[in-house]
Amino acid sequence: MDIEKKSLRSDVVFLAVILFSVFAALAIYSHSESDPGYTFIIFSNYDQHVTNLFGKTGAYFSDILGTYFGWTAYLLPFVLFWLVWSAHLHRKDPELKWKRTIFRFVLFLMLLYLISTLSGFIGGNDILFP
Repeated sequence: MDIEKKSLRSDVVFLAVILFSVFAALAIYSHSESDPGYTFIIFSNYDQHVTNLFGKTGAYFSDILGTYFGWTAYLLPFVLFWLVWSAHLHRKDPELKWKRTIFRFVLFLMLLYLISTLSGFIGGNDILFP
């Protein structure tokens, strides 16, 4: 019974993160400069046309990721998918713990942030998220 609960919990977490990575991918890939976001806030225009697939939520989300990660934000959904997929494949393996998966995710975030910072030093402006 306890093994079934752990398996169900890991399956639910797997599906939730997969859905989140699909949301992140579609929000990032449909990013537009004209959409509202934290770098382009319009308070008085409530009827503004948003071109992001997920509306204002996707526009704000992609703007946050674009601000912090630059062009490497396009890699984030793939990293999420890969980490969850590898954890899901080895979910019955007692050696692979969730702590190690979370640690890998934090390391990948730091790597993406480092790559975007270094590319900013080398290339100047980010052409994908101006």
